[in-house]
Amino acid sequence: MARPKSNGPYAPLSATYYRDDAILAAGEQAELLFVRCLAFLADAASDGYITDRQMRLVVGMGMRNVSARCTRLVELGLLTCVDDAYLVRGWLKWNKSTDEIGKHLKRDRERKHAEKETNSARNDDGIPTDSSPQYTSIQINTDQVNTHKGAALDVLFAEAWTHWPKRTKQAPALAKFKTAVKSTDATQLATDIAAFGDAYAAATTVQYTPSLDVWLNQKRWTEPLPVPEAADRKPTRTEQNLDFVAQLAREEEMMQKGITA
Repeated sequence: MARPKSNGPYAPLSATYYRDDAILAAGEQAELLFVRCLAFLADAASDGYITDRQMRLVVGMGMRNVSARCTRLVELGLLTCVDDAYLVRGWLKWNKSTDEIGKHLKRDRERKHAEKETNSARNDDGIPTDSSPQYTSIQINTDQVNTHKGAALDVLFAEAWTHWPKRTKQAPALAKFKTAVKSTDATQLATDIAAFGDAYAAATTVQYTPSLDVWLNQKRWTEPLPVPEAADRKPTRTEQNLDFVAQLAREEEMMQKGITA
């Protein structure tokens, strides 16, 4: 009987994990990050290690205050700081190490090879019984790598996208991003996008922020980060509106004090 098809990697999680004292003390935000760590490690084969960059750009994608959540998990012993990375508590207690996985895969390959040799007899027509067209192991691995690479690029872009003030034309921007990473490091480019996005948000208005697809097409990550203009510059429309609202609030407060008096 054939084995059921695998649904991919998974992370063992005790049904009573939520009763762990450290999990109870962590709070729901830190708990969610910890569970995401387990899911990430199940697919990463890193023996429980997560780099700081992976934590911020991949595991903590879409989350706020990732650093604060990590700090809380470290305080409670659920994570351990190791240089510029984190080690998840008890990972190797519940999961095989990379070395053990490698040995298991090697034994599995040897078993399949032995079965193939045994079943390679010819039928009555003199045709090998194992001659039907099949994917080679190299083709399968290549497909898996390409799929994983595409997913990883999507994750990196999605995190960087949240930092860009002018979030228009997302699909063209993603296409430009995937083109750009053919000649530059994907993680570094995603980091640059986030840094420039934060800088644009601090230095100018959304109106004067370039769309990300244009920014990528012009390779503007090689330029200096934008900085706020001099203090004597003319206020932007947004700043004028904020000042106006603040002035109204002050006048209303003064009127209320006058009436009370």
